[in-house]
Amino acid sequence: MKEIIIDELKQSILSEINTSSSYNLEATLKETSSSKVKKSDSEEYIITYMTNAENKVINGDKLIKKYNSKYNFSVKVSSVDAIYKFSNGNIYLIEFKSGSVTKEDVYKKAYDTYVALLELKLIKNINDSKSRTFYIMVCKEEYFDYNAKIKNVVKGYIDKIRKNKDYYKIGYFEGYLFKESYACTKYDFNNFIVKEFEQEESI
Repeated sequence: MKEIIIDELKQSILSEINTSSSYNLEATLKETSSSKVKKSDSEEYIITYMTNAENKVINGDKLIKKYNSKYNFSVKVSSVDAIYKFSNGNIYLIEFKSGSVTKEDVYKKAYDTYVALLELKLIKNINDSKSRTFYIMVCKEEYFDYNAKIKNVVKGYIDKIRKNKDYYKIGYFEGYLFKESYACTKYDFNNFIVKEFEQEESI
């Protein structure tokens, strides 16, 4: 993401939540993909990452913390890990799941983030979201139910494999809240989806 785009996005968000422009919302895709993993037979934890991509993004956790404090919600509002915007206006909502996944989590992340985007005026309405917003959940390979089945799938269906819309029925949101909605493995995200981002940035 070009610096000017991430800065414009940040300023737009901060103006809506009445927070100083010095508040740090930025991160990299790598930083937002981090998770703590406990060492075996030890109380110590190590930090692992699902991607090494250094693309600049808005940190969803920091954003939702400020968003929650402004509106003082009685229930906890969740967010995707990263919000990524291009000069053409497309917005990518990226959630990294290094552990197991529940359907409740998949759906809550989608709905809560969509409402936050509306409140923060990052999208105008549902039609605007359906025309330029993408929801991606990145998971480790061992949590994909379809993994054992894909070995014999012909190459012509490779995009369907990389962008799995059946995983917890995540494709339900496509054409309903978002332009595209899918899950992909950590491997496919790093080897194919990040390249799509890079191509989009170069336009």
